[in-house]
Amino acid sequence: MQSLIRQASNISELLDDSVPFGSKPIQRPSVSPDETTILLFPGQGSQYIGMGESLLDVPGVREMEWCKKQGINEVEAECRIASYLYPDCKVVAGHEVALEFIEKNARDFKLLRCRRLPVSGAFHTDLMKSAAEPVRALMKRIPINPPLVKVYSNLDGHVYHTVKQIQRNTPKLLYKPVKWEQTMHAIYERKSDVPYPTTFECGPGGNLRKILERVNAKAASFMKTFRV
Repeated sequence: MQSLIRQASNISELLDDSVPFGSKPIQRPSVSPDETTILLFPGQGSQYIGMGESLLDVPGVREMEWCKKQGINEVEAECRIASYLYPDCKVVAGHEVALEFIEKNARDFKLLRCRRLPVSGAFHTDLMKSAAEPVRALMKRIPINPPLVKVYSNLDGHVYHTVKQIQRNTPKLLYKPVKWEQTMHAIYERKSDVPYPTTFECGPGGNLRKILERVNAKAASFMKTFRV
């Protein structure tokens, strides 16, 4: 359970990642933004979702005592943020026992709402790290061309420029958190006199529009859903 305790002690650092993206300058398109189009594609969800002022803001002593009573060791208690969706909304993934701990102590964590997501594994955590090597080997064998348009990685919110970047970062998406909120900031951050592009949501439902509304409501007002 030491992994969970470390997550609790470092939660402020994790939440800092959800502020407007990055200190590095963001490259701007050479064409007028109102003549461009942005496509958003939904990805694989993760194990658990929580909304609140803080995620694991409880004293370490509480967790240590709980672990002692349950006989849990650190190997059985992987738990971390798997996806940054929008302010005050994070997806958490890990071992079942760790998720149950959060569930049972939701009030202490000041979580406003929690619900399970119907997925098959703890994606975007170290529990998926063993699957990265086969993907890495596959990425070296399949033909990949440099992107002709801007493609943002939700691993770090940066634009892919080379094939090597794609080959290097794609396997990491299995065990690294999805920084969707930060990527939205990187795409839509602009001066007040710069128009917003039209954004098309490609996929079932309208969840990406709802998420974008919570990150950048003005950008979401120029969004259309394309059913596939």
